[in-house]
Amino acid sequence: FCPSSDKHPLLGEGTASLNVLNGGFKTNVVPDRCTAIFDIRTVPGRTHEDIITALKTELELAQTSDKDFRAEFKVVKDLPSVSTHEDNGLVRLAQTTGRELWDREPELKGISGYTDAAVLCPGTNIPFIIFGPGDMATAHQPNEYVELEKVVDATAYLLLLAAKWGN
Repeated sequence: FCPSSDKHPLLGEGTASLNVLNGGFKTNVVPDRCTAIFDIRTVPGRTHEDIITALKTELELAQTSDKDFRAEFKVVKDLPSVSTHEDNGLVRLAQTTGRELWDREPELKGISGYTDAAVLCPGTNIPFIIFGPGDMATAHQPNEYVELEKVVDATAYLLLLAAKWGN
């Protein structure tokens, strides 16, 4: 199965990774069961229902071909992928604000991580941007840090953006 055969201009392609695999309790005993936890990140283009149906079909095929195989399928968290089009007024204002403040535009790109936008924005016309002073290369890592100067710059940017957006 594939999370999405579609490519999004900012978010790229969907991903699926097996991040937790547990089974057994002793080195000399063959495990009678295991638990596998996948992290599936989607992009707009293919519904989650389609992906869930494809996964359930694969498990049913495995059960049909091996009478001893049993599987349970449970969705732990189901949040949609979200994006704001680059022509949206907030995005254009964010870029204009970057030009005014730093003489450069913030780069338009997407991330595959979770944000509150996945909870707050679906079903609404609320635009959103993700912006911060951190370095994505160290995000959620033991050596994560933020330079104080970048915090000050980001604060000035967000205050100016908020003031302009409110007008």
